[in-house]
Amino acid sequence: MKAKIITSIALAIIAVPNLARAATVCMDVATCLERAASGYCCCANGETQTDIACPSGYTAVGTTCTRADTTGSDETGTYVISYGTCDATVSTTDCYSTRLQSSIGRDENCMCNM
Repeated sequence: MKAKIITSIALAIIAVPNLARAATVCMDVATCLERAASGYCCCANGETQTDIACPSGYTAVGTTCTRADTTGSDETGTYVISYGTCDATVSTTDCYSTRLQSSIGRDENCMCNM
């Protein structure tokens, strides 16, 4: 019984860092500055995030925007509205993370809350 508990604890310790890494969200500089406490700065961390946007009502499938047909009926009968596809708007955003102001070197490009 004791071996099972120790094994379970060891597996939980190994698994938690991987879950935390998977849940990491890219913060843009504005969000980073909003969340940064006094004495902290927002520094580009070298990562980027690709954002894919489609018009309202469309869904991104890769970099193509698609929309399902709409069906309905009125006094003259049943109708189907078919929508075409379009290219999604693709943009890249730099990711920022907070760092203690005292740990930042002079040559680093960071923005700090005062």
